[in-house]
This record gives sequence, structure tokens and C-alpha cells, in this order.
Amino acid sequence: MAYLIDLALLFLFGFVLFLGAGLRLWQRFPTDLTGLIGASLTVLVVLIVVPPLLFFSYFILLHAGCGQTIGKMLMGLRLVADDGGEVGLGQAFLRSAAALLSALPLGAGFLWAMLDQQHRTWHDLIAATRVVCV
Repeated sequence: MAYLIDLALLFLFGFVLFLGAGLRLWQRFPTDLTGLIGASLTVLVVLIVVPPLLFFSYFILLHAGCGQTIGKMLMGLRLVADDGGEVGLGQAFLRSAAALLSALPLGAGFLWAMLDQQHRTWHDLIAATRVVCV
């Protein structure tokens, strides 16, 4: 549930960001072919590069900074290292990168938490982290 809250917040933020960027581009819409190609490439790069950067930055920085995303805060959860300590920047990066592995085979890495005695996902196992109630 915490992850769904985070996704909804990221989607809303991204929507507002892209709406603002789209309106700004519309105001300065180029009329020549070179300007049109440049504007199109800019939009394409923004649509391809910005969402993953925003997504991963959100999770990495919040997990490394305070162990909680907004969704985890609302659900009373916290990410900790296996030893119960703080999650560092490198560990938070590894966990976020490993979450891609959890998602790839039809979300099997996320579903693994239902089978694991400690309810850990593949990315938790890879990054040596766990989610605890606070």
C-alpha cells in the first residue's frame, strides 16, 4: 500500500511538471523546421529521461535520508539495514536498482514477500534491507 501511495504522489507530481512544461513549450512553439525538430527532441528526452530519474531519486534519497518515503510514513513503515541500522546511499541505490529485477518477471520479486518468512522482497534480500513497523 505504501508503494501505491508513493506511485500516486509521483504520478501527480510528474503530471503537474509535464503539464507546466507542455504549456511553456506551447507558448514558445517554433514555426521553423529546425526549431520544431529541436523542440520535439527536447520533449522526447524529457519524457524518456525525467520520469526514471524522478522515480529513482525519490526512493533513493528518502530511503537513505530518513528510511521512509511518504507512503511508508503514512503506513507506519521504515526501511532499515539487516542489522537494524540506517540505510546508506549506496544501499538505497542498490535496493532501487534491484527493484527492477523484482519487477521484471511479472512482479515475482515483489510477490516473493508473501512466501518469505520475514516478508522480504528480492530487492530487500539483494540489498540486505528490510521494512519494519514503527
